[in-house]
Amino acid sequence: LVEQQPGSSPADFLPLLSFVSHIAACFPSLMADLPEGLGRLLEERHDVLEPAVRRALLQALVLLRNRGMVPPLALLQRCFRLFRCRDKTLRARLYAYVVTDIKTANRKARDQPLNRALQNHVIHILQEPSSVGAKYALRAMIELYRRQVWRDAKTVNVIASALFCPHPKLRIAALHFLLGAHDAPRDGEDSEEEELQEARG
Repeated sequence: LVEQQPGSSPADFLPLLSFVSHIAACFPSLMADLPEGLGRLLEERHDVLEPAVRRALLQALVLLRNRGMVPPLALLQRCFRLFRCRDKTLRARLYAYVVTDIKTANRKARDQPLNRALQNHVIHILQEPSSVGAKYALRAMIELYRRQVWRDAKTVNVIASALFCPHPKLRIAALHFLLGAHDAPRDGEDSEEEELQEARG
């Protein structure tokens, strides 16, 4: 019903979603398709879903990932793609989750397969039409470098590739990084109006 009428959801949908995501790990065979279904709904309908539904879907996916029902790479790639969403609050939550989860994945030892796959994924995002999605992906890369999580040549090369992306602000951000500004205090967020203009453009 939510997929057919994404702009409105039944009153009991959010409690039901929370309940199902909490018990799903107890029925792995029965609930095997749940994570992909929720992820596809969020990614394909994020612009028409109610804000509360978008955030509840993300919370459910993170819970399912923490319980081993969603591969880390699949969810992180989806989160990077969702940076193009026009919901600024959701983007902030996605950003916080991406940075924290990648840091956690590399805490005991470098997860090179995960890191390489995500870095290659970001290269493609930087060339996409959505400047908002590309901006948040680049910002996450720079933050992971600043936190000593992705402090390698591959990360620098991915950030440097933004010099050739179609978005002027990203080219400036990449240039500042290469000039050594990555450890300086970060500027404030762009205004909501400015980001919406970028998303539409």
